Amino acid sequence: MVSRSGTTQSQQPLDLRMFESALRLFDDQINRSSYDANHWVRRGSFMREHGFPEIAVGDAFKAKLLLDREPANLEARKAVYEILGQALLGCHCHWEAAELWEEALKQYPRWGMAGEKATDLRELLRRKEAAAASLGGTPQEQKDRLKDGGVFTVNYRWTEFSWTPERSLTRSSKLVALINEELRGKDGETTCYLARSTLAADGNDDMLGMFASHEMQNGECILTDRTATGVCSTPAPNSRANCYASLPDTPQQAPCCSEAFCSPECLNLAMKTYHKALCGKDFTWLQRPTVGLSHNASPLRPLLMLRFLTTGVQNLTLRPPTHRAPATALQQTPHRRLHAHRIRRYPSQDPRAARRGHLRQPQLRHGCLTAHMDASGEQ
Repeated sequence: MVSRSGTTQSQQPLDLRMFESALRLFDDQINRSSYDANHWVRRGSFMREHGFPEIAVGDAFKAKLLLDREPANLEARKAVYEILGQALLGCHCHWEAAELWEEALKQYPRWGMAGEKATDLRELLRRKEAAAASLGGTPQEQKDRLKDGGVFTVNYRWTEFSWTPERSLTRSSKLVALINEELRGKDGETTCYLARSTLAADGNDDMLGMFASHEMQNGECILTDRTATGVCSTPAPNSRANCYASLPDTPQQAPCCSEAFCSPECLNLAMKTYHKALCGKDFTWLQRPTVGLSHNASPLRPLLMLRFLTTGVQNLTLRPPTHRAPATALQQTPHRRLHAHRIRRYPSQDPRAARRGHLRQPQLRHGCLTAHMDASGEQ
C-alpha cells in the first residue's frame, strides 16, 4: 500500500495521476540541476502540502545546506525555515523543530515568527518532559520519549503509481508457507518452523513465532541466522565486523580492507549485501553516541539505518527487501536458506511458552541484540 503521512488525515483523496505527473516534473528538474536550491524547496513544499512531511524534511534540509553556501538571500532562507519547520511538526519532531526555530532566531533576531515558534515549542517540550518523567525509565529512555517523532498514515492503492512493483509481502498464510519451505533442507527435513505465536493476545493478533519441530535437548542448536542488519552498542575490541561476535583465532580477512569476519559465510554475507558500499569509509562517529548503552535506545537506530542504506546503495535498487524471498532478502545466499545467530535453549521465563520451544522477542544482551529460545518446564 502507498502510505501518505502527516499530522492529520486528508479529507480529500489524493489524485495519484496528477501527483505522479507533478512529482516526475520536480524530479526531472532536480536531476538536471541538483545544486539549485529552488528545485528542492519547490518539491519539499509540494510533498509537505500533500501529506508527506518526512520527505519534505529531507528536501528542505538539502535546500538549507545549499543556501548556506551562497550569498545571503533572506527571503529564500526564511522560506526554507518555514517549510522545514512545518514539515518537522508534521512528523511530530518537536525537539528538532524547536532547535531549528532557535537557530533561525539567532540569525534573524527581528523575525517575529521564529521567536513565537521557538517559545511555543519549548513550552510544549517542557510539558512533554514532565509527562515523560512520570513514566519512569532511564534518562536515555525519557529523552527518547521527548525526541521520538512519528506520522499518521493513510493507505492508497500501491499499484496506482506506475513505477511501483507488486505490493510487499505481509503476514499471510502464503508468506508463512514460503518461509517454511525455505527452512527445509535438501532432504526435506526441518529443525524448526514458523507458525502462529502461542503468546498472541487474542485470535485477531497476527504475531508469529518460530518453533522447534522436535523435543529439544539442552544446548541443542536448531537454527543459525546470519543477519546483515545487526547492531551493537559497545563492540568488543576483537569483535567481527558483521555481527559483532568475538573473532576466532583464525578470522576471515576481507579481500579489500582490514575488516575481519568470523567465518567465510559471514564474510560472504557482508560482501553480498552492504560491505562494498561501506568499505573504506569512516562511520565511527555514528557509533560514539551508543557506547555504554545497556538497552535498546534511539542512538542505535542510525547504525541500523546505515546498514539498510548501504545495502540499498550496493544493490542499486529502491525496492524493499520484502519483494524478494523473505528469508533470503537481506543475504542472497546461494542455496536460499535461512541462516541466523546460534539460538540455544534457555530456561523458560514465561509459562505460556510453547512446549517444544518458542522464539521470543529479541533482547539486548551485553549491548548486542540476541534471540532466546525458551523451552517450558525448566527453571
